[in-house]
Amino acid sequence: MLNCSVSELNILRNFWESIKETASALAGSWDTALDFKPDRAKRTVNFVDEDNTIKKPEQKFKVNVFYKTIDVTLMQLQDRFFDQNMVTSTFGILFPTILARSSNESITKHHQL
Repeated sequence: MLNCSVSELNILRNFWESIKETASALAGSWDTALDFKPDRAKRTVNFVDEDNTIKKPEQKFKVNVFYKTIDVTLMQLQDRFFDQNMVTSTFGILFPTILARSSNESITKHHQL
């Protein structure tokens, strides 16, 4: 299930337009508008050829909220369950369904690892 969740999040990351359209339709059904408002302009010192800021509010939301949320979630899933995956791969042979299907040779081989 964990691998399925990670795969779905990776797929979801590539469907910004579809998700935005769904959110827009949902907002319309609630009689609200889906609009991206620009932030208040901040005064910063810019050096020559140093303008890395994202100008469009929608693009800023996409990068700073949408992608960031998915990326943080993916990293947390992978970090938190890395050890669990190691235990599962080591002791997975002990699951009753796998144990019932396994031959004596495969159990012995797995035990020697």
